[in-house]
Amino acid sequence: MTGASSDNKAPTHLRIPFRRGHGSRRLLDEAALPEPCTELIQTVARRARLWPGERADVTRELIDHARDALAAGQTPEQIVERFGDPSQAAALIARARKRQRHPLLAAWAVAVKLAAFTPIAVVGVYAILFARFHAASPTVRTNYFAMIDEARPDPASLVVEGFLPHRTYNMARVTWDDFVADQKAAIEGAPFDEDLPRTAAEDPRRIGRGHPEFQATASKIRALRPLLDRVAAAAAMPDHGTPFTSEYGAAQAEDRTLPIEARLNAFASTPNDPEDQRPLFEVMLPHLADMRRCAMLLAFDARLALDESDAERAIGRWMALLDLAEQAQADGFVISSLVAIAIHESATQEIRRGLHRHPDTLTEEQIGTIESRLVASGPATLRFSLDAERLMIDDILQRTFTDDGNGNGRITPEGFRAIHDLAGSGDRTGETLRSATLPATATIVADRATQRRIMLDAFDRIEAAAERAPNEPSPDNPDASVFRRDADRRIDPYRYIIPYTFQPAMGRAFQNLHAARLQLDATRAALAAELFRRSIGEYPETIDDLVPGYLGAPAPDPFDPGEPLRLEAVPGGFVIYSVGENGVDDGGTPVLGNTGRDAGRPIPHRFWARFGAGTPYETGDWILFPPDSID
Repeated sequence: MTGASSDNKAPTHLRIPFRRGHGSRRLLDEAALPEPCTELIQTVARRARLWPGERADVTRELIDHARDALAAGQTPEQIVERFGDPSQAAALIARARKRQRHPLLAAWAVAVKLAAFTPIAVVGVYAILFARFHAASPTVRTNYFAMIDEARPDPASLVVEGFLPHRTYNMARVTWDDFVADQKAAIEGAPFDEDLPRTAAEDPRRIGRGHPEFQATASKIRALRPLLDRVAAAAAMPDHGTPFTSEYGAAQAEDRTLPIEARLNAFASTPNDPEDQRPLFEVMLPHLADMRRCAMLLAFDARLALDESDAERAIGRWMALLDLAEQAQADGFVISSLVAIAIHESATQEIRRGLHRHPDTLTEEQIGTIESRLVASGPATLRFSLDAERLMIDDILQRTFTDDGNGNGRITPEGFRAIHDLAGSGDRTGETLRSATLPATATIVADRATQRRIMLDAFDRIEAAAERAPNEPSPDNPDASVFRRDADRRIDPYRYIIPYTFQPAMGRAFQNLHAARLQLDATRAALAAELFRRSIGEYPETIDDLVPGYLGAPAPDPFDPGEPLRLEAVPGGFVIYSVGENGVDDGGTPVLGNTGRDAGRPIPHRFWARFGAGTPYETGDWILFPPDSID
């Protein structure tokens, strides 16, 4: 039963596969073969699974071969027996026929199958992903608020005159804000010099002697001295005593008819069950704003103390500033580190200011005391602490990923919602996270262990970068980009969803840190120069004159590797400066503004983060002593 039918008019590979009126069943009925032969031909044609036209051709050929065998005297049973396995024959016939197909027809057949089965496959795969995705749920079991509190002192040991430190700071801020409100009301509509702040609301340190509100501000600070004494005592404590919680408020803060104790921040207790808690990412730190305001008040009072020849009180206020900075740093949060650095910078600025304006008010013993305190405060305060951020990441992961018991897991529906809520509706992944593609998106999100490793690795590099000089070559950029693996891959924001969503912006923070370290070094050099003058009778000519008798080692200039900060003698004093961002020694010529209110004025180095390479402010040195000051 091989060969071709004699009525074939054209090669089979060019035949139209779906011909009408030539079905296999009809051909068998017309052939009227014995039943065993008919069943055999029908079985083979069906199992070959060919197109209808091809199946008809195969049926016609098999009918012709069966007729030839019957004409030769074979019985139907012999024909079936000699034919062999129908399945094997069908496979051989199908293979031969498919090879004869025209390529266009073969491609068309594949396209038809894909069109038919692809939607079914897509729906099936999506159903599996959907079921798997929605079966995942996070397990929130660790109380990170409690972990932070366990490392803190007992609040009962922090009470100062009946108040925890943070309540004393809050009381000072509320009291000062009341004065500012009265001050604003008193000067409403009064003409003011545009170069002067209207009130002391933002920063009382900006209120110089030439300001119309100087006397009122000074009188209020003097009236607040008993409260500032309590602030100084509170700052000496190892902790501020603020309950770490995600909810607080002071609903009656603006009602000045109430006692001040009733207007302070109220903190809601944190539930013991982690599932009932807000994420650690939402921890409230209101004490930081209060501490910054207290630092401003202490700094202003230190100035008044020196004007009144009260060196002891001025030194006490400076020490309180350093204590406040260390207390803020102890929180372990990045924002706490930034506040600590800012307060420490304020302390060193005020010490240099006082030394410049009142060089003979401090005794040599007092200068030594200040120097010793500065030596201890630098390493303790001028750094970044990411300890709390590490706990935050673990808390975020436990609320967004499953937990397989080995520190790994996959993203969950609750996780997508939590990330969107925490990041805000404006984040770049928000629209995708709210769409029906979540089950598919979840397949590209890296697992829990990968997300954690990337974050902790970035934190380690940030802390390492903080110890390098600002111009020291580094393979890592110490700002937010350390979290990114390939900025050109659009999939990365979804694959590394935790690093991309919760990356802290560190660029400006590093600038502030290096500026504060510069000011600390300059303050120590200025104190040493004053001791040199007391001993020799004149100011030093260079920084080398202070080494080693007055300054153990010259402070390095981070913008001029291998060289110290410059000290130059000038008539009646000396100048301490850094070469600044351009790395060029301009001989102590300060950076000058050239536009607006800053035109032709020295630019205070504390604003250096605004001016990078390529700006009009590039040329010039950073003058660290004498400090820019308000008279």
